[in-house]
Amino acid sequence: MPSTPYYSELQSDPRLRRVVVASGVAFAVLGELVIFSLDLGLEWRLAGALLWALSAARELYVITDRYKRFRRVRIDATGEVTLQDSDGEWCSAKLLSGSIVLARFAWLRLAPEQGLSYPEPLRGDASENEAWRRFQVIWRHQVT
Repeated sequence: MPSTPYYSELQSDPRLRRVVVASGVAFAVLGELVIFSLDLGLEWRLAGALLWALSAARELYVITDRYKRFRRVRIDATGEVTLQDSDGEWCSAKLLSGSIVLARFAWLRLAPEQGLSYPEPLRGDASENEAWRRFQVIWRHQVT
């Protein structure tokens, strides 16, 4: 007799995603301010600022690209992770170290099989959301 698959499927939270992107922009600007406040020659500050801007822009591009591309996360009882893209197709992904799950919030570091890793902020309430409750159970028993 086949067993019923046990998994949790969570919708991405657009507001939390906007917070991540806005924080990235804010820290990129703060980094530029710190670089220009250093007691170095102008050419070194310009070089540092350029490198910082390129690095921050690349990271923000990867994050925003993944946010446009993926909209749901599914994790099953074995800890396998799949992502649903904007076309409704599912692709496998890896859950990376540094992921954190709390009672109402989660910060998952995900790496799709095709592409660079990105952070996925999630939130839920186990008393109101069956998928979040399943996610909490799977996280406690399989992932940690």
